Amino acid sequence: MKTMKERLIEAVKRSEDDSLERAEHCFGGMPDELLNKEYGQGGRTRREILDGYRKKRREYMELLEYVKGLPG
Repeated sequence: MKTMKERLIEAVKRSEDDSLERAEHCFGGMPDELLNKEYGQGGRTRREILDGYRKKRREYMELLEYVKGLPG
């Protein structure tokens, strides 16, 4: 039977997605002029979209490391 810690780690890992990789693939290598233009209907620039996904990934990694550091 899995411990609560193992179950928490699995739950956190299931929450990860590939949005950052997809955005980097799509927007990677674009000049600043294009990165700073509004994209889509959300009112955000490509740079803001990338920054948002990077922040989300950092938060995910911090949570995963926190859960891994729990006793048990």
